[in-house]
Amino acid sequence: MATELQEFTQEEALKKKIRQKKRIRGCLIVLNALLLCYFSYLVVDTIVQKVVEKKQEINNEIIQLNGKSSSKSKEIYEKYIYKTVDVNDFATYGKYLLTSSSRVSYDDLHFENEIKLINLLEDNFTAESKFYFNLGSKLDEQLDLCSLDVGDYMICTSITQTKGIAYHYTGDDLLEITLYSFPDELNHRKKITIRGKESSPALVISIEAINLLPKDNYDFVVIGNESELPIFKNTNYQVKYVTTLKEAYLTNASYAINLLDEEDTIISSNYVSLDTKKPDKIIGSAYDSLDSENSIRELGGYVFNAGYGVKKEVGEDISKASLEIKSTGKEVRKGKYTLSVGKKITLKDIESLLGVKNE
Repeated sequence: MATELQEFTQEEALKKKIRQKKRIRGCLIVLNALLLCYFSYLVVDTIVQKVVEKKQEINNEIIQLNGKSSSKSKEIYEKYIYKTVDVNDFATYGKYLLTSSSRVSYDDLHFENEIKLINLLEDNFTAESKFYFNLGSKLDEQLDLCSLDVGDYMICTSITQTKGIAYHYTGDDLLEITLYSFPDELNHRKKITIRGKESSPALVISIEAINLLPKDNYDFVVIGNESELPIFKNTNYQVKYVTTLKEAYLTNASYAINLLDEEDTIISSNYVSLDTKKPDKIIGSAYDSLDSENSIRELGGYVFNAGYGVKKEVGEDISKASLEIKSTGKEVRKGKYTLSVGKKITLKDIESLLGVKNE
């Protein structure tokens, strides 16, 4: 009997030890699970924090001036800006910059009638050393970008002796448009870049001197055959010849020429100041003041709402041209200054109209 009781006691003690071990093992499992969850939380939280910090860093970036650091660029901005005025949109047409307090369009061409530019890289800026521009009501009476010398510029509505009210772009994302001047006699050019970002103090126009036009960039895109318009042979101009309006639209150029059957004709948009033949305007649609000439209207890009179509009753040809551009799915802010010309037009005629002065 005593032996049986002793065995029972030992068995109960063993069971108790097993239960204790199971409880300890269970606690350890739960504790490890909690530690794993906590560690995972720390990892995820760290990643999220880094992403947020990186996003904030990007959103707080300012446009750097001539390769200077952000802090040095900020000092320069603060030196020249005492107030800002918001620009909600900008685009180009040929070599001209258009800005707007709302959306840039053909009938809202100038944000301010008179503007001044400050070269932010000048060491000894004075109120007398600024550039004045009197903006007109035509596309080619806006800010002439090719007239600027090398430097980083901001646009101002007014200037005191050393500071101005600067144009400030309100878009969250960086908007950047780059174009190139025509070559001079030595084949030198200017690279012109307009940059704006909400987190940066001012809209900036950067002018650099370059020797070569980058690959896949052109001075002119011509809708027609080279044999029919050979005027660019043996010149420094870079020209691409295409057969369709869609190809011309997608070509990276600031100027376009549409070849006509009429021999001595030059047609320009109703919205430029050139003394040439003007196309009719589309009547009876949502865009009833646009140029009816397809290439002029559609190659104007963003400024002319290219690819947004017109009512079918104004002509199948017009609607077809708009649909062709819309099918690209690409909104081109660098509008092409477009001329429709006859086959007997000379290069000198075109240069004279575009104000080419060995830029």
